Amino acid sequence: MQSPRLTAEDTFPGRLSLTAYGYARWLARECQAVLSDQAVITAFSDREAKRQSKITALGWPQEVFRYGSSDDVAEAVGLSSSQDGLIFPEGGSIDPRTLCRNLLAGATMRFGVEVTAITKGGDGWILTTNQGEIPARRLVLAAGSGLAKLTQDWLDPLLPFQVTAGRVSHLPSSAFPQLKAAVSFGGYMARASDGQLALGASFDRNLPQGVVPPMDEPAHHANKALLPEEWQDAAGDVSGWQGRVSFRLASADRQPVAGQVDDDLYVLAALGARGMVTGPLLGEHVATVMTGAPSPLDRGMASVVDPFRFSARAGF
Repeated sequence: MQSPRLTAEDTFPGRLSLTAYGYARWLARECQAVLSDQAVITAFSDREAKRQSKITALGWPQEVFRYGSSDDVAEAVGLSSSQDGLIFPEGGSIDPRTLCRNLLAGATMRFGVEVTAITKGGDGWILTTNQGEIPARRLVLAAGSGLAKLTQDWLDPLLPFQVTAGRVSHLPSSAFPQLKAAVSFGGYMARASDGQLALGASFDRNLPQGVVPPMDEPAHHANKALLPEEWQDAAGDVSGWQGRVSFRLASADRQPVAGQVDDDLYVLAALGARGMVTGPLLGEHVATVMTGAPSPLDRGMASVVDPFRFSARAGF
């Protein structure tokens, strides 16, 4: 699901999210990865309702979003709703596989490679892997949740990472046949390219290293409970549901990390649960840092993702 995380005040993280969102939606269309047009975030709690009210009061143009009544939400989503919400006409859902496949067209790729160590050597860096050493003139660390373990002994100790597991349920295509927009309600639901519905997702924190939580009926029940109450009966019996478990990497302040961390060494990480929004633009930012070209981020937005921001706050 692609939608911005707007803030109730004008902040650099809010600007970053909106800017990244616009670029991510453009790129998804260029890569023919769009599955649905329009995203809805319901006012699923008193706190969220107050936040949305403050955001709406800022006077955003309707091209970005409009505040909708429960009837407006029902019309946009295709399901009856008792909740008001924000309707993003340019938002929607995408197929990540199609996006990645088209972005990787023409790239040289190696599969089945496990990197166990990274060291300086020669004119750049050396990756120690299960397939031997691989030299790299320049290196970008974009290893998702694997980055925490890979860099725990040598990357800036003031760059703390947190790994969380997310469990997503896959509902059969017959569920909610009238659903026509990606919708967030504390959890989220969107239709995949094969017609199934993705419903989730959990945030399982503080798991022992290497432990993968089960994708079982209790997990499905937990995801079902995220649905607005009026949709839960229509979701049906969870016994036939499928699902998956994936891992996210987040930073201490829940903002991404993107930039240079050493000579010819760069990082793009900690995208959390919003990588399909922030990842594309931050990839462009890292490329400009590498090449000296102008960044798509202004100085304030770049400071949000600066890898050394934690060191700066600590006075180092």
